[in-house]
Amino acid sequence: MLAQTRASAVARVRSLLASGHGRRLPLFLTIGFIALGATNVVLAMLHGHLGAPLVLAAPTGWEVGLLVTFTLNSTLTWRNHRSGTLLMRFGRYQAVALVGAVIYLSTVFGTTSLLRVHYLAASLMGSAAGALWNYAGSHKLVFRVRPARLQPLASGADAS
Repeated sequence: MLAQTRASAVARVRSLLASGHGRRLPLFLTIGFIALGATNVVLAMLHGHLGAPLVLAAPTGWEVGLLVTFTLNSTLTWRNHRSGTLLMRFGRYQAVALVGAVIYLSTVFGTTSLLRVHYLAASLMGSAAGALWNYAGSHKLVFRVRPARLQPLASGADAS
């Protein structure tokens, strides 16, 4: 039973790698780290140097990071998977990222209060859970590939 489960898991991983996820996921995560830097630079500039309230500076930094990730993921990670207008994709990306933020916060607050996990460990768990959601949501909802439409048979063609 365990060998069969392991073989099934290995087959699934191979399938995911063959479908492009082996290249996309590491690139997606790298872009996320780049965006984290952009987010923190904006936060430090607005709150640390200009004295803007944290309640304004933090969401502004988050939004800048979101713009960075959307631009780079659209250009690099899913460059061949763009359907719909830029504005539609960005709106879907915003929604996916917002759900990712809720997953992060729920994980942090849930694991620290219910399971008594250290807040930094909880943050890492929340980041991992949010990143997995953001990747899957981006792949399935934002940069999805639409199947080609079936072409009608030419008139007089054999339909058998």
